[in-house]
Amino acid sequence: MTDISSDREARGESDQLAHVTIVGGGITGLTAAWDLSSRRPDLVIDVHESTGSWGGKLKQSVIGSSGEIDEGADAFLARVPEGTELCRELGMEGTLVSPATSHAYVWSRGQLRSLPTGVVLGVPTSIAALRRSGVVPWAGVARAACEPLMARRASKKVDTDSIGEVITSRFGHHVTQRLVDPLLGGINAGNADFLSLAASAPQLLATASSPRSMMRALRSVQRPDGPVFFSPTGGMAQIAEKLVDQLGQRGVGLHLRSPISQISGPTIVATPAFAAANLLATVAPQTAQQLRAVEYVSVALVTIEVLRSSISHALDGSGFLVPRVTGTLLTACSWSSTKWAHIGNRSADTVIMRLSAGRLGDRRVDDFDDDRLVTLMLAELRPMIGMTGDPGTVRVSRWHKGFPQYFPGHLGRITALESTLAHEAPHIQMAGAAYRGVGVPACIRSGRRASGEMVAWLDR
Repeated sequence: MTDISSDREARGESDQLAHVTIVGGGITGLTAAWDLSSRRPDLVIDVHESTGSWGGKLKQSVIGSSGEIDEGADAFLARVPEGTELCRELGMEGTLVSPATSHAYVWSRGQLRSLPTGVVLGVPTSIAALRRSGVVPWAGVARAACEPLMARRASKKVDTDSIGEVITSRFGHHVTQRLVDPLLGGINAGNADFLSLAASAPQLLATASSPRSMMRALRSVQRPDGPVFFSPTGGMAQIAEKLVDQLGQRGVGLHLRSPISQISGPTIVATPAFAAANLLATVAPQTAQQLRAVEYVSVALVTIEVLRSSISHALDGSGFLVPRVTGTLLTACSWSSTKWAHIGNRSADTVIMRLSAGRLGDRRVDDFDDDRLVTLMLAELRPMIGMTGDPGTVRVSRWHKGFPQYFPGHLGRITALESTLAHEAPHIQMAGAAYRGVGVPACIRSGRRASGEMVAWLDR
């Protein structure tokens, strides 16, 4: 393992040289390096990644006859500007495509049912659409219809409200369990009853606190025209590959298989919170203790290539979600060949599907080996889509402790953590999914924020 200060000495660098180290080569760390090298081209910047590849969860590999398929995130939100802006800076904007379909399903009450039209993060905006979908039973529709008549209050807790607490109080438990939790819980690998509303669904926060009907308030929100998601045609890993290529051209030091044992001097730590805690144990012990309190959940993605003729259900959407109340290991299934035209065009006879597993409270992803994981997920999938036979190709991608959990009060705890770090080690900045947002745009934003704070400290 590398000690940053001894590494500099070995290269003959002066302690006075303007030098910043970035620990972690995922999208957050690479973005921090990109932004820092743009703001301060005079700096010496080194990025250290402990594994043998760049990009973190932006990773892909070949599946059967279908070529390179993402192993982690397969898109980023188009309405959040950070992803598109970074691609524009990298000269990749022309490669961005959006999903070929916006239609999706949810497995509910024994069959695949279309998500109600007009839902916002799973929250219905039309009782008629909710009723037509059949996702919730009649009792759930009736309870949701009472939302405009329910006593409402502007929350005084704000950051300590959970998504489940707020949505259930307004719409009833059926909507929470069969719509909101599969969507928002799925995005975060969490449980809506234990997810901070402010941290995990800030789009809902204003309407949830309004004395008006939440359903009516969401209905009046202007929905942006255009695509919801973007991805480069070659896959999300190309963003990381492009960053690495252009950082190298700028002279940034890029070090794979280079774990850091100790940090000194100006450093941006862009690792998971538990890894950051180990790095800061000596230089910022109180911060390290706070970092260890961030809980993580493991997830797995099983990607399969199957004959199109072996599936009886129409693959006329992007895929489907599976509510927690079903008790299945399977949490979602993405029909990649339908979702992305450039993948679907690769083969007329086969289709690619990505099966997801892992959420708060379900440890089977950690406990099961690959064979058992695949066997159970396929057994659950077959009756849902009318699938016969076995896939020709199977790939298991595991993300151990891959998703930080934003429990109620999360933002307050992160603010306190940042304050502690500023007192203990102001020359260190933290960045990553553990703090103020999961997803690619949020990680890009976090990397840029850390870069800006580092420049401000250097220029103080």
